[in-house]
Amino acid sequence: MGARESRIESPAQTSTGIGGGSGTRTTARVHSLPMKTVPPPITNPVLVWPDNSTRWQRLYDVYICHSKDEADCSYAMEMLSYLEQQPEKLRCFLPMRDMLAGSPIPSEICSGLENSHCWVMLLTPHFLSDNWCRYQMHQFITQAPCSNGRLIPVIIGLSLAQYPSEVKHMYAFKDTLNDRSVFIKVKDAILRYLKEC
Repeated sequence: MGARESRIESPAQTSTGIGGGSGTRTTARVHSLPMKTVPPPITNPVLVWPDNSTRWQRLYDVYICHSKDEADCSYAMEMLSYLEQQPEKLRCFLPMRDMLAGSPIPSEICSGLENSHCWVMLLTPHFLSDNWCRYQMHQFITQAPCSNGRLIPVIIGLSLAQYPSEVKHMYAFKDTLNDRSVFIKVKDAILRYLKEC
């Protein structure tokens, strides 16, 4: 080895040979390698929208439509809480929370729809029997007949045969396990729409 070359070697390690029976000692040099550092886990980056983004042209990112049934209201509140607590700070319109008291319900519904980028419909048996829910569904369809990702149906406790004919042409998320994992899918669909608009 030349005078300018260098090599890092660990101290000699001694081992006793077992195969020869004579107790011979062999010495081996082990070259140490630099330790590799484990990179931190990859996390999804938080989306940031510039001030001139079309996201800010509407008051809300999503309108959540649900029936007055207690279980449906509870589910809607859980979804609302999940979406608003995300790093992207999704802005939600929930009729039972955001409608102005004393205002005509149809005007409040239309205002909420017009001021929201996306609409989530929680399709349950109670939704189908609630006239206000059906009214909202028809308003959604009137405002965006092709939808292009704006209308996000979530099926809860319905068979495909019960799925409303007005939205059968749209892909829907189905919450069959009741584990709320559909919230992640809804969030991703909203963010996808907001990135594309």
